[in-house]
Amino acid sequence: MSVRRAVALALSATLGITGLAAVTAPAASAADSPYEVKIAAPPVSTPPWVHLYGAGTGLQLWNGTEGYHWRNLSGGPAVAAPTCPEPVAYGDEAGCMGFSGNAAEATVHDYTTGVTQRRTGLDGHTWLRAFGSDRVVSHSDTNRTALHLLGIGENAPADLVVALPGADPASTWGPTVGAFDDAGAVIQYGAGDGFVTALLDFATGAVRTLPAPPNGGSYGSGGA
Repeated sequence: MSVRRAVALALSATLGITGLAAVTAPAASAADSPYEVKIAAPPVSTPPWVHLYGAGTGLQLWNGTEGYHWRNLSGGPAVAAPTCPEPVAYGDEAGCMGFSGNAAEATVHDYTTGVTQRRTGLDGHTWLRAFGSDRVVSHSDTNRTALHLLGIGENAPADLVVALPGADPASTWGPTVGAFDDAGAVIQYGAGDGFVTALLDFATGAVRTLPAPPNGGSYGSGGA
């Protein structure tokens, strides 16, 4: 047996043991030197970067090609998101309140039904980037000690004004949303030299303060 043949067989056995033989790649070719073998690198592809925003019966996603969109887990084409700077997502619904809550109206779009609900904003108010099953939320730009829970949709409940316990009337920061679902939101607002973290119930307007996060942190992430 030639040295070249022995090297090729040994290489084949090594690839089989390590499992590399299962990878389809161009065939190995022996160089003129009987002790050298060159193997072409297998093709490499990098999958596109995708950001997941929400999940229900489908996924709310963003990528550089399709932008914000929704895909049904049962299949089908991508459904484009409502046109707004940056939608906020929960489940199969996307809300548009403006990038910093400054939109003239809030909209909540349900991908499963194709229905978009709308609510005109109050003068001098900023939207919180959150929504419930039949609520959107805003606060006055000159009074950050209360939230306005505004009804939205066909059977919208009556609006509520909710006082924020311990809120500082002089504060120019917040309230902000850390996280939310269809029933309520974790909010933060200015109080003295720091802030208060609380749980807001969309249906009743109840506000329950929460222990401060450790090390001066915050709950979740979100904007005004």
